[in-house]
Amino acid sequence: MVKKVKYFKYNTFGPVTLYTGRMGSGLTLGAVIQIVKASSSRNPPTIASNTTLRYLDYKQLAVEDIESYTESPHLFLFDSPYGKLSASRHASRESTLWCYLFSMLRKSSSRAILTSSMGLQVFDRRIRSLVTDIMFVRSLFSRHQKLQLTHYKLLPRSVWTTIDGKKVRERVLKWVPVAVCELKRTGRYWKYYNTLELPGKEIVQ
Repeated sequence: MVKKVKYFKYNTFGPVTLYTGRMGSGLTLGAVIQIVKASSSRNPPTIASNTTLRYLDYKQLAVEDIESYTESPHLFLFDSPYGKLSASRHASRESTLWCYLFSMLRKSSSRAILTSSMGLQVFDRRIRSLVTDIMFVRSLFSRHQKLQLTHYKLLPRSVWTTIDGKKVRERVLKWVPVAVCELKRTGRYWKYYNTLELPGKEIVQ
């Protein structure tokens, strides 16, 4: 049974979390809520983002600062970073450097958040291999006043399969829903990122 929670604990997420769902369902909003809650934790990480955040102590993601990102725990937000983290065979130098940053996440307490309405396949395979958590986002009310977030984890499972006519158990990795929460009045989080990017939304000063 999927556990219902008020919200998810920061330490329940692995190195890379993907926020996904239908376009316009509140992917960035869901990711920003996680960042806001992480920033108010007892030992908050340093926030770095490729999108504009307000009222938060953060720095803009920059390739030239990658080495410094490994010196202390960080929480990175890559909002729709298709160009930077592309699965294209002809990866740019910048994309290669960002993949290096993600490879460092295995050895550190830093974490990263991705948002994509197109799932995992748009990202470089080296980044896809690091994703351990998926947050599926649904907007339940208009104007994002209520979001439903379902937390999936990549967990090993044993399944029965047939090999050479014999049934054997085989270990496979599956995305398993582990918790769900419904957040009310999420519109109050608009002020934390650049609402000018949201056509038709009221600007919160």
